[in-house]
Amino acid sequence: VAALRLFGAGAQLNPAWLLYVASVASLIAAAWLADGRPRPAFSWRANASWLVPLCMFVITGAVLRLLWLDHVPGGVWYDEAQDALGVEHLLSDPNFRPVFVGGPTQAPVLLWYFAMPFFKLFGTSILSMRLPVAVAGILGIGAIFLAGKELYGRKTGLIAAGLLTTYVWQLTFSRIAFNTMWSVTLDAVAVYFVARALRRR
Repeated sequence: VAALRLFGAGAQLNPAWLLYVASVASLIAAAWLADGRPRPAFSWRANASWLVPLCMFVITGAVLRLLWLDHVPGGVWYDEAQDALGVEHLLSDPNFRPVFVGGPTQAPVLLWYFAMPFFKLFGTSILSMRLPVAVAGILGIGAIFLAGKELYGRKTGLIAAGLLTTYVWQLTFSRIAFNTMWSVTLDAVAVYFVARALRRR
């Protein structure tokens, strides 16, 4: 409620976002407590048959998405430059905390928030803008495995992860600072959780 009041006032947006994140974390913790505090039972040795190939896919995918990221592809796309300006605006103005930006951008700005720590670490550069997208592409390999495993079994999940590791479209757009990759990765995570919830209903 306090977060909504701050959002409505249009001021002190940093505390508003912190309160919102805290409320979501509290909701998750409450659900975990209400479910009897379940602990995941996981054995690395027992799951090595699928865990080892999945790790190989993720490592291969990371190399393909991170190698020479600062200059391959060459140049800077208009969208990348415009998003970099948006990240700089976020860093310089604590009251600028949008969810969606209109005008020429016309896009959600989750990528801007993910890029902020990289701008802090490495400064304003094309590498800082592309790194969070590359991370999304790498996480997407694990996400598509989870979705495939939950829907059709581990073998299908591994096939999907293997295909996505070198899938040209996903690989290309993991190296360009577009919002696309986070959408694909989070969509796969959402499919996993929905499928898992329906199976355990």
